[in-house]
Amino acid sequence: MRTLTVSTDGYYKALEELSSKFPRRVRKRGATTIKLYFEEFDAEGFYALLDWIAFQENPALKGVPKLAEVTKKNVPDRMTKENINALREYVDENRTMYLEGYVHFRLSDYNDYLNRLMYAVVRKLNK
Repeated sequence: MRTLTVSTDGYYKALEELSSKFPRRVRKRGATTIKLYFEEFDAEGFYALLDWIAFQENPALKGVPKLAEVTKKNVPDRMTKENINALREYVDENRTMYLEGYVHFRLSDYNDYLNRLMYAVVRKLNK
């Protein structure tokens, strides 16, 4: 059985909810870390949390739900699949993850794409 220790500063409740789907997990009272145990990592399920965090960390997308919805619908499936594969590779090579750090640094190209896509959506709406 493999493990992944996941920590977070602001998304513990969401992490706790997602981790309930893992066969086994260890939570320490008062800590912001959950240790996940798994045979095969559910990268798609876990990526949904990372994607949600990316939208929460973007002030414009968090503050304007309709814009976030339109932006999300226009993210190409290819990009989502690439991000899921990168997550799979990361978990294969690492045993720890800091959620906010992963979203800011490992998904930096994705965050940049979201900003450009959001800008294009706004421009199109303003025409």
